[in-house]
Amino acid sequence: MNTLTQPSIGRQIHSSALEAGHLIEAQACRLLSLLVTNTGPDQYIQVHDALEAPANGSVPLFVFPIGTGQVGSLDTPVRLLTGLYVCNSTTAATKTAGADDCWFLTRNN
Repeated sequence: MNTLTQPSIGRQIHSSALEAGHLIEAQACRLLSLLVTNTGPDQYIQVHDALEAPANGSVPLFVFPIGTGQVGSLDTPVRLLTGLYVCNSTTAATKTAGADDCWFLTRNN
């Protein structure tokens, strides 16, 4: 992931390659926005309040569907008490690891 910090928009982090998930922050933070490009099949994007990649079966804090070749976004601020991990999943209610086929862009502080 590449990082850019600008006082007016917070910390912006984006993928440096297609990936299935990424630890954005290893501490409490506020997710301001999330933009995801999906190059794979229909799947779900999950936000986890975690310090590391959650195990399959973990319940996300927030989830939204994303179709093949689509761009999805979350623009509602979300407070994370532990850390911020974003990932794709083949199921909505719990994490089932997907493939390295997403590009993530986050803004947080």
